Amino acid sequence: MVAKAAAGDRRAFEQIYRAYAPTLFSYVLVPMLGDRDDAQDCLRETFLSAYRHLGNFTWQDGGLYPWLKTTANNKAPELVRA
Repeated sequence: MVAKAAAGDRRAFEQIYRAYAPTLFSYVLVPMLGDRDDAQDCLRETFLSAYRHLGNFTWQDGGLYPWLKTTANNKAPELVRA
């Protein structure tokens, strides 16, 4: 799925989004940011960044989630500063 999404398959990326977005939103971003609207903005920025950089992803034991979580953790402070 990751390889397909990295090659530009939008349906594959949509499946990745549907698989990981709810968990990132509920368990990472809302608790970190304390605001659902800010968390939604950060989730959008996280997946936009992931879409742009998916070709650089190197598979790890934890799969895609740790990479997405790190991206979200990096995007959250940017959102707060803005």
